[in-house]
Amino acid sequence: LKDRYLLQERIGELRARTFLLWGQGDRIFDVSAVDAVRARLQQVNVLPDVGHLPMMEAPKEASRLYAAFLSP
Repeated sequence: LKDRYLLQERIGELRARTFLLWGQGDRIFDVSAVDAVRARLQQVNVLPDVGHLPMMEAPKEASRLYAAFLSP
C-alpha cells in the first residue's frame, strides 16, 4: 500500500479527453468519488442499478455512451 494514492490527487495529470462511466451501486469504488473528479473530466456518467462493471451489466447503455463520446 505504500504506493497507494487518492484519485483526486492524480486526476489533474490527465491530459487526454477523458470519459468516466461509473455504476451507482459500485461496491469496490464508491460512487461518492465521482464528485472529486466531475469538474476535471469532460464526461461523467453514473448508471443507476449498475455495479462495478457497467460494460457487462448494462452493455447497451455503456456502448451507447461510449459511442456518443467518441463521435466527432
